[in-house]
Amino acid sequence: MPEFQTDRALAEPYAHQSGLKVPAGLLAALVVTILALLGIGARYYAHGDLNAIHFVLSLFFSINLVDYGKRSRKPTHSTVFG
Repeated sequence: MPEFQTDRALAEPYAHQSGLKVPAGLLAALVVTILALLGIGARYYAHGDLNAIHFVLSLFFSINLVDYGKRSRKPTHSTVFG
């Protein structure tokens, strides 16, 4: 059994890679927009009115949800200050 597996084909540098190619910032903005619109739509459905403060809070919490999801995937390090 060869140690370096010389019988395997080399990867082609210009081979077609399938998958969705969307910049991370655009994807995050899309998720924040969808979450904020869901919050605004739920408010309108429940109360029948629109409120500027609710717009701001929906946007704020949507950004925090996306940011929290990004932070929760990083490795944690136990330190004295957090």
